Amino acid sequence: MSDIVEFDFQPIANGMDFLRSAIEQLRDDDNPSNLKYSVLHLQAAVEVLLKTRLVREHWALVFADPSLANAVSFRSGDFGSVTVEETLKRLKGVASIEIGKDGRERLKRLVKIRNRLQHFGTVLNRYEVISVAAGALDTLLAFVVEHVVPGARHEERTELEAVQNLLSESLNEIDALGKARRQRLKGELSSFAGEVTTCPRCTEVALRLNQGSIRCYYCEHNWRSTDASQMAEEYASEVLGISSYDVSRDGADSVIYACVECELDAMVAGVQFLEDSDGYFYACFGCCTIVESVSVGICSRCGVGTYTRTPIDKIEDEGEIDICASCWDNILAES
Repeated sequence: MSDIVEFDFQPIANGMDFLRSAIEQLRDDDNPSNLKYSVLHLQAAVEVLLKTRLVREHWALVFADPSLANAVSFRSGDFGSVTVEETLKRLKGVASIEIGKDGRERLKRLVKIRNRLQHFGTVLNRYEVISVAAGALDTLLAFVVEHVVPGARHEERTELEAVQNLLSESLNEIDALGKARRQRLKGELSSFAGEVTTCPRCTEVALRLNQGSIRCYYCEHNWRSTDASQMAEEYASEVLGISSYDVSRDGADSVIYACVECELDAMVAGVQFLEDSDGYFYACFGCCTIVESVSVGICSRCGVGTYTRTPIDKIEDEGEIDICASCWDNILAES
């Protein structure tokens, strides 16, 4: 008689294990590696529970290439699995299950952090992870309640009830931490509200653009001046939802320009600040210049950002256009 004990890891129980581990790691932040594993395990829980629902439509849908699907590979787990992003697309296309834009962005943010941790390494702190985790957990809870519980087999219901309870409990705990921190920061941020915008890392309105220092007061992430272009791209992608990939693939209008002051490709159009949440500003993530949109134009000759000005008489017949200082000097030199 064999003394080997075999364990049966069913999908929902498996997702529950990852979820429980993620929350335990997040609660215990004494060891830095706990933050890392909280992200890795939470992403795994999201992936398992999303795919559990996809399998109900057909098991072949969890194969990266469904045309290569076969039952033997599925039962053994020996196949390339679909990504989270593609899982969301298939849930929408096949099962008519659509997670809203905010929910998709929350899950994508978690996946991005997980990828940076696992493949490239990154710098994280507890509050950044808490913010990202809260968004993912909230989205996951709604998904489980609306799309996994209905139609679940009888033997799955006890486990699903435990998933819901754990998600609700952890969200209440995380929300309490977040509210306490926001309340502590409220007075401090209000004293320079005209410089405070949304942080692309934790998505809290706590990022201060101040000359020589770009810092998020919520997650305490600091950016160096050498990160200017990267940060502008991160802000455009994570806060405004317009990435360089969208610009090149779909022809979306870029929101990143050369700064009117330092000329770095780090000035973003459409930035909103705590002091004027309905305003529309150009802000440079290099020199921290902040300009109202009515004061900025795009040079008609070279495409860089420039302060709006009335054109000289020599080009009056072309109408009112914006010319940057460099092109203005060139025009004068050529005349």
